[in-house]
This record gives sequence, C-alpha cells and structure tokens, in this order.
Amino acid sequence: MDRSAAAAVEFAVIFPVMLVLFLPITDIALVALRKIEAFQAMRGLMAYAQFNPPPDITNASSISAWAQSLSNRLPGYTITPQVLCGDAGSPCSSSNTASPKWVRLSTSVTVQPIVMSICPPPNGCNLVHTGRFQ
Repeated sequence: MDRSAAAAVEFAVIFPVMLVLFLPITDIALVALRKIEAFQAMRGLMAYAQFNPPPDITNASSISAWAQSLSNRLPGYTITPQVLCGDAGSPCSSSNTASPKWVRLSTSVTVQPIVMSICPPPNGCNLVHTGRFQ
C-alpha cells in the first residue's frame, strides 16, 4: 500500500481549518497592538505635558497654542487636550481658576479588522484612550 500522498491530503484538509481559526486571532492581535501603541504614545505625551504645562491656563489662546504644540509632538494621532480646574473638572477660564488643576488628553485610533466583520469598512472601530493627571 502506497502512503506517499497521505501527508499532502491531510495537509490539504487541515490547512483551511487552521486558516479559519488563526485569521480572526490576527485581527484581535492587531487591535490590541494599536491600542497598546496609542496607550504608550499618550503616556509619553502626558509625561511631556506634565512638565511643560500651558503658560496661562486662564487664556484660551494660550491653551490652544499649547494644545497644538502637543499635537505636533505626536504625529499620526489627533490629540484632544483639555485643561480642567476644580474638583468638578470644568474647563479653566478667567472666571474659573479653582484648584486642583487637571490636564486631560485623549486620542482615538481607528482599526479595520481584516477578517472579522465586527467593524465594517470604511469607518472601522474607534478605540479611545484618555489620560488625566494633576
């Protein structure tokens, strides 16, 4: 009895099954990778922002220029910074300079899985990461 092609037949049967099992796992891994990438980028940006706060928290144009400088430091991401005052966390202004002062940075990353249809194209899914520090 000739068994020379048995391995090739087994491979032809098993390979599509393994492909169906592993491709969705790669989608999940890519989503996790993008989330970790955004987290690390925001963490570094928050450390920078902590030691380089806006010069005048009561001036909207000063906060806007500071926010633009933060966005320039992290290309590829859209950063939404907010300077908040007081325990309620309302935006700082000339009439609201309460302590403590908070900075909140947020960004979103769009992922488009290859196999899984949990995030249909063209929009994909948005992963949002927000960090807040005093």
